[in-house]
Amino acid sequence: MDIKDLYDAYPYRSLAHAGTFPPLVAVSLRALGLTPPDPVRPRVLDIGCGDGLNPLAIAASLPESRCVGLDLAPVQIAYGEARRAAAGITNCELVAADLTTLPTDGPQFDYIIVHGLYSWIPAPVGDALLRLIAGRLAPGGVALLSHDTAPLGYLKVGLRALLLPLLSGEHDPSRRRRACVGLLKALANEQHGDPTLKPFIVHLASVYAEGDVDFALHDILAEHYRVVPVLELEHAANAAGLKLLGDPVPRYCLNERITEGQARLEGLADGDPGMLLAIRDQIYARTFRTTLLTRADAPPAPLEGDAFDGVLFAGKSSAEPSPPDNPAVQIRTTGDATVRTTDAEYIAVVDSVTAAWPRDLSIAEVAQEAGVSAEAARRCCALAWSQGMIDGYAAPQGHASTISERPRATALARVTAAERGEGQCINLRLETAFMRDPMAQTFLRLLDGTRTHLDLATEMARLTGTPPDPARVTEGLARVRDMKLLEA
Repeated sequence: MDIKDLYDAYPYRSLAHAGTFPPLVAVSLRALGLTPPDPVRPRVLDIGCGDGLNPLAIAASLPESRCVGLDLAPVQIAYGEARRAAAGITNCELVAADLTTLPTDGPQFDYIIVHGLYSWIPAPVGDALLRLIAGRLAPGGVALLSHDTAPLGYLKVGLRALLLPLLSGEHDPSRRRRACVGLLKALANEQHGDPTLKPFIVHLASVYAEGDVDFALHDILAEHYRVVPVLELEHAANAAGLKLLGDPVPRYCLNERITEGQARLEGLADGDPGMLLAIRDQIYARTFRTTLLTRADAPPAPLEGDAFDGVLFAGKSSAEPSPPDNPAVQIRTTGDATVRTTDAEYIAVVDSVTAAWPRDLSIAEVAQEAGVSAEAARRCCALAWSQGMIDGYAAPQGHASTISERPRATALARVTAAERGEGQCINLRLETAFMRDPMAQTFLRLLDGTRTHLDLATEMARLTGTPPDPARVTEGLARVRDMKLLEA
């Protein structure tokens, strides 16, 4: 089946990718000592956008942005266009196009996003993609290019070399996916050699089993797949007129509190950003990465001032009581990352940022609410951000911290919550949540800014055949607010 037809028949699951949100990326650039493009009014190009959910989410969250999404599959673009029209989004355009036929000269963009594409296209197409990026990046602009990388990407290469011939006789996509998962589980159960391989295979089987049929088809079973180590990408990028900047992941930007051994290894890079990332990829055993690229002839200017001036911080952690024999407090994020610390100022800062949810805090506000000095607030916010304990944004929050008399949920969330019966909601920070209860989805759709709290209680009573329950409406609005779905 032609790759375009395959993506139309079995679309890759559309998601919004929070890591591509310009206000989030801008903080990483600042931490790298670079001046980011405008994160409030960015020009954004998303190449390989599927049905366009990611550029639509950016456009909905940043109303002064201008977004364009490109994808090869016309059916997916048509689906996204219907979603765009239903949500009333006017600052985003979705286009069906083959990137190899697009001119390198044309409208330029501050942020170019290429997620989940580069490792899954032939090398010549990848080279054409890099040339397109180089031509369409504005001076000072950045591209976020994701790809599978060394070292663990090569484990997928080995598994793929086994899976493809074993599954060559199975052409039905659904059965092909199930057979792939079954083979991976069987391989995991029979691992008697290197103990590091079993958990990797178990993880892959779990991801493919829990996802839709499309994910395995477009990943390990894709027609084209290649691992691109960061040094190989750097070489190809340089040939296209691009240069590597770094990695947007916070711990790669600051990488504070590393061991002496890691510091010695990183010192071998001698300032070469590609070599530094290659060393860190080995240390952190990465499979997949996002690499920041820019024009070699017009990179971002050096940053003037402190990296965290004007940055707003959002919590995503909770502190857990420490056992009596251990004074360290464990702080756990929603993503299950953990930090153990006895630093009272650090604990107070993370607790304060978390307690403010869904309100974002500046460093001055963190200092006030945590009861620490501005210097301590800055130090702890930078460290917590680099450890993934809190998020940082270089733009004012677009979501509401309080509930208005006529609350309005973002139109995109109201539209996507009704799609496929899944209740997928993209909030105003590009984070994904699911509202699977049909009545909760109905409640969300009612939040169009025209109804008072009493109107909502009356309408929900009519729909459910129960007496009006204002208290339940209040609880529901609080949940929607905390999901960052209400517009400010």
